Amino acid sequence: MAKFLTLLVAILFLCVPSRANATLVTFDDINVYGTSNVGFEIPFGYNGLIFTNIYAMDPRLCEGSPYCGGSYNGRVSPSNIASARSYGSFSYGEINSFVPFTLNGGAFSASYMDTELVIVGYLDNVVIYNDTFAISAAGPTFVTLNWSNIDRVFISSNNGGSIVIDNLMINEVPIPAVLPLFGGGLMALGGLRLVGRKRKA
Repeated sequence: MAKFLTLLVAILFLCVPSRANATLVTFDDINVYGTSNVGFEIPFGYNGLIFTNIYAMDPRLCEGSPYCGGSYNGRVSPSNIASARSYGSFSYGEINSFVPFTLNGGAFSASYMDTELVIVGYLDNVVIYNDTFAISAAGPTFVTLNWSNIDRVFISSNNGGSIVIDNLMINEVPIPAVLPLFGGGLMALGGLRLVGRKRKA
């Protein structure tokens, strides 16, 4: 009986997910040398994410500009920022992942004029979270979300030019790899215990 309980505790210990480490996505390690203020396409799978209509750029190209000066003002860490492009008066960007993750927050600003930022979090194309924040071209707004278990984030704005993004904080949702084996392990241990009883009898 003692051996059985020891094995059971060991399996339960293995099935407890470990705490995932936070990742700070700064975009600073993307080589944007020689690009214009249009930006550079973020590589597929950068920090485990897929960015759509979001480009990395050197905000110094916009310093003092009346049209994209907010990109420079919105920088949190040197030297790059990410920018969700605008089409007319509408700006949008999308972040996807094959693995559900937690979006803790990030720094957002407008490249042109003050506006409202809409952020929507999805899991399997179902809206899980939805929130709106005021952002400015004068400097970054630090947004705290702590949205867990999402695989897609859609950001948009109806005016203000491109949406400036910097220093996203994400966490991967820990998935215990041995959890599917837990039931089978219990059955096997139960079977061994039953066989042991029959032999004693």
